[in-house]
Amino acid sequence: MLSIGKNWIVVGVVLVQGTQSVSSDTPKPHFRNMAGTQTNMARQTSEELAAIAAIAPEKLSDVGLSREAYAFKQRVYNLHVARGVRSGRERIYDLPAAQLALIDGTGIPMRRDAALHLGRLMAAARADLARDLAATGEDAPTAQRRMRARRVRELAINNAYRSASRQFGIWDRNFRQYYEATGQKRRALAGGEHSAQAAEMLRDYIGVRVAAPGFSNHQGGIAVDFALRLQPDPQQPAQKELGASMAQVDPWKDSWFWHWLKERAGEFGFVEYEPEPWHWEFKPQQAEREARSRRVD
Repeated sequence: MLSIGKNWIVVGVVLVQGTQSVSSDTPKPHFRNMAGTQTNMARQTSEELAAIAAIAPEKLSDVGLSREAYAFKQRVYNLHVARGVRSGRERIYDLPAAQLALIDGTGIPMRRDAALHLGRLMAAARADLARDLAATGEDAPTAQRRMRARRVRELAINNAYRSASRQFGIWDRNFRQYYEATGQKRRALAGGEHSAQAAEMLRDYIGVRVAAPGFSNHQGGIAVDFALRLQPDPQQPAQKELGASMAQVDPWKDSWFWHWLKERAGEFGFVEYEPEPWHWEFKPQQAEREARSRRVD
């Protein structure tokens, strides 16, 4: 169990002085105060130190990379983490088991209050899906909801809470595809493909696709990635499921589930992370503010 101290923030295994700002929608810090002295570091348990070490840049895989490319990978990682630190967000490694609960009907953990409300959201969604499938009205809105509902085989949850070490693995595994996707633009830079400017470019590219380990709302236990299993469609035989994929943004936004979430998720305290229509977060105060704004409008 680790968290940000009052005046010090962990970056890999390096301590950087800074400040933090925690919103009312995020859990309170779960780390001990970590001043940068050898004495205070020695007070950390072996489990805590292991959690820090597990996501240090030295743990990144070097498979398939030259020595220069591997050093570049570590630089990009450090830049990504440093941006998270500068944002003032707390860095969360693992939530205590007492703060987690399984989402009803699943083996997937989430922060306890978020799990309770997500279970209620899923029950309401399934009830409304059954209602729309049974609807007989021929007016345009009813017919469109029925058409979308008929594509749904199952409303599902892909993942919710994940530890920083799991987030680290996601970052590490996905780096190669991001590295290759930006290669042409990085090589065109004056300093070359592994320059400081190139590292900042790749950090920015990765930053809109995956959070730095410890800074994802999945680590805070308030984020959920939904999945949608689909009925067979002769016109789209390969499309059997919608998941956490940027290639599926348009199909998500045409789905029954996304339209239902846009209309009703706020009742259960969830708001959309707009770049990813499958990713929603338990932020009840924000959901209430948005609901009040819609009522005013």
